[in-house]
Amino acid sequence: MNFQVTFSAGTGPVNTSLKIINASSWSTCLAYCEGTGVDISQIWYLANTEVVVNDETTTNCFQVTLKSTTTQLQNTYMVFDTSYDTLQTWIAAQTNKTVIVISLQQKTYVVV
Repeated sequence: MNFQVTFSAGTGPVNTSLKIINASSWSTCLAYCEGTGVDISQIWYLANTEVVVNDETTTNCFQVTLKSTTTQLQNTYMVFDTSYDTLQTWIAAQTNKTVIVISLQQKTYVVV
């Protein structure tokens, strides 16, 4: 199961960090988050988003929406990849799909 967690720190200008946490359950994710000692702002279960980790060390998280040319259905992915250029290699490997949206955010991927 994958969760997106927003942590916030400090009382001045809000500093937030985003993490995608792969955990076996909600309670495992929450236990990890509480163990960081950082205030948790929000936790979302990523039910309809597939997480693809092409590079475990990067914080480049591309949100990609692809549309099937055969069924017209759209799928959303969060792809951790080194750069836009290497992301293009992954996109090219997705057969019979066209790109609808690509956006980039800085996130950390964690497995607990």
